[in-house]
Amino acid sequence: MKRIAIALLCAIPLWAQTPKKYVLIEEFTSATCPPCAPASEALNQIVNPAAGIISVRYHMYWPQPTNDPFYLANPTDNGARRQYYGVTGIPDAYVMGTQNVDPRSANFRTVVQQELQRPVRLAISIEENRQNAPTIAITVRVRNVSGQAMNLAGHVLHVVVLNRKVEIPDLPRRIPNSNGETVFYDAMMKMLPSASGTALSGSLAPGQEQSFQFTYQLGTGELWPAGQDYVTAFVQNTSTREVIDAGTNLEQRLTLVRVQLAAPSPQFAQVPRSQQITRTLTLRNLNDRPYSFRLIVDASASLVPQGWSVSIAPDSVEIPAGQSQQFTLRVSTSAQAEYAHLVIKPQLLSTQPGAILELRDTTVLVGLLSENTRYVAYWGANSWFSSVYWQPGKQLPAIGQDFAPLPLLPEVMEAFPMRQFQLAILPMGTVPLRAADGSLDYIWNDLQQALQAGTRVYVAANAGLYWAFDPNSTNRLPDVQSFFRTTLGIQYTRLQQRFTQSGGNVYLSSFPISGVAGDSIGDGITATANTSTSFYNLYTDIFATTAGSPARAVFYYDNTPSALGGVRVILPSGARVVYTSFGPEAIANGQLRLQILDRIVTWLLGSGGQQAQPRIALSAYSIRFDTTQVGQRSVQTLTISNTGEGTLRIQQIELQGQDASAFNVPDRDVVPIVLDPGQETQLDIEFRPTREGFHSAQMVLRSNDPQEPESIVLLSGIGTVGIDEPVALGIRLLPNPAAEAAALLLPEGHPGAVVELRDLSGRLLQQWRSPAGMQRVELSLGDCAAGVYSVHVRIGQQWVRLPLVVVR
Repeated sequence: MKRIAIALLCAIPLWAQTPKKYVLIEEFTSATCPPCAPASEALNQIVNPAAGIISVRYHMYWPQPTNDPFYLANPTDNGARRQYYGVTGIPDAYVMGTQNVDPRSANFRTVVQQELQRPVRLAISIEENRQNAPTIAITVRVRNVSGQAMNLAGHVLHVVVLNRKVEIPDLPRRIPNSNGETVFYDAMMKMLPSASGTALSGSLAPGQEQSFQFTYQLGTGELWPAGQDYVTAFVQNTSTREVIDAGTNLEQRLTLVRVQLAAPSPQFAQVPRSQQITRTLTLRNLNDRPYSFRLIVDASASLVPQGWSVSIAPDSVEIPAGQSQQFTLRVSTSAQAEYAHLVIKPQLLSTQPGAILELRDTTVLVGLLSENTRYVAYWGANSWFSSVYWQPGKQLPAIGQDFAPLPLLPEVMEAFPMRQFQLAILPMGTVPLRAADGSLDYIWNDLQQALQAGTRVYVAANAGLYWAFDPNSTNRLPDVQSFFRTTLGIQYTRLQQRFTQSGGNVYLSSFPISGVAGDSIGDGITATANTSTSFYNLYTDIFATTAGSPARAVFYYDNTPSALGGVRVILPSGARVVYTSFGPEAIANGQLRLQILDRIVTWLLGSGGQQAQPRIALSAYSIRFDTTQVGQRSVQTLTISNTGEGTLRIQQIELQGQDASAFNVPDRDVVPIVLDPGQETQLDIEFRPTREGFHSAQMVLRSNDPQEPESIVLLSGIGTVGIDEPVALGIRLLPNPAAEAAALLLPEGHPGAVVELRDLSGRLLQQWRSPAGMQRVELSLGDCAAGVYSVHVRIGQQWVRLPLVVVR
């Protein structure tokens, strides 16, 4: 009886088996369109042929001039698809022809998942013959698997030749208006026989099949890397634009290459100037065959300062199956303060005839800040940061040698908190100081701690008061309102729009900015803003001082002294703040911008006529030790400097906290430590774990610095027992930001994991346990409010923390 059942199963026709459902995403993009870069990256995170999600990317000719290489290679087919969909702006995307959704939107993944649930009506398969290459012959078969007859009149079969991955590392240097992209996925190269497709007709009965033959020529040059071409086909209703179904031969040709890249420890560090430093990274080949790799610095996502050099050795190496290889990162620093933001990723060098080898993107971030950096400016919220803040700041004699740029990223601000610097410049543009969804809490909290510690801060926020007070704002938060009213002593009047619209065009409105006569910053300053389309402000808050305000007016708008646009404040902590609701970028005159920045910096750093005072400066306010085995010792060095004008005396060094006994300062009894102005000393700090797991403590330095009598350094480290390799590294969290759910991808072969979701206060919200070897943990986020959370993963004795942003 069993033998008969097997025979019956084998007799089921192939078309009756459940065919695979493919969801087709058609994206319109360009290498010269700035917002297209993040849209394509978002799409890259979603496209997954194994899960049935595929894409076709059409490249457009705008913004002008027309220099997108993929558009220039085939303007006819790219243009025909643009006209068919009526695309007038990019990025743009269509899911199965009818759903017009931005890949960056929160509901994009939901739309795709809904389409995946729809049944397959037409199974589309593709066979190819490469015997006569570079002429490739293909057969496309369309079979009705719906169970009922289908009328194909009014439908077209589109056949697309694509290249899976094209890398053009020097493209941003070759085209003047590049958006920085260097890697392009699923680019449409040809449509067969043309963009008009093949008209279908007649009725297709259940199980009935039609076949179509095509040929194409492999191209040459950088747009046609060897072995990357494949074919996707889809049937589309010509009037409704609905894509009935799609198919591809990408999966037949695709071989996924899996690796784990372990970050160096520590990932973030302050490094000496004019020296060469090294870091070790480990790459593991998780496949069942050897492959050759190199590690590279991703130029499109990294910042290498001028005067620094970066290299990784060895340049190439074959790693046996299941084995690891160490690579050495060498960085040579310059004499000036700088920050290197290095995104490092593996590059696959091996090829395999007849297959598309695809290395899933895996990266690590290494952040290196010059020692004794005293002044910083933050980039990420202002489009003109380099030309308006960074380059002029380096020209100022008071700060230039010790002035570095830092990105507004949570991990960077955690590693190098604002309070460890004497001066910080925070250009926020139209971004609020704090958001109701919690996504900007890391910036807000860091700013408040810096002001309490006496750091001098210049904040340029065009709409900060609007976001805090305006009835139309969604970010009216009491603590931000208190900051403006009580701390700075200013109150919101209105938000002034600095442009007009007519039809579909936007026209800038120029406006005067005046300095307050006799003020140390504003005296004699007169400027007309928004006179250049290269530098402008679209909005500016107009505000006034409160009764009894500590603020002093610096700038005003529109020739109206009561319409304030800038103030300066000295806080009880000794911190100084300059707050403007315009960015200097609104002023086209570069020399005038430099003069304003120079005056702001000079006032912020001034002592205000007080007696000469000491000022303590630490090379770090947070020290994270390497993973250290129990019974062993790790040592790190803290540099203490006196950047003030009086003699600094450190009277006491104390270790506090539950794990204080795990840390030691050998010279803590050698007090007082006396430093004259400009002098510095070094203090060794030891980590000696007595147990497995995470340790934390505080080191308190008590000195005669009137602005910072107690300097607190956070100490942390992990004690381990005989762990040879960090298997927990390489964990991925997708998507991030997330809405209703996220997936945690764990390394292959892990011995079991504990996953915790915590809020910013550390409160445990949810916990999951993953059995050994299970590589995917689904995190349900439906009950989480919008905000920033932490996902803690424990594998063995290792803990890894990943930030997670929940959006609504």
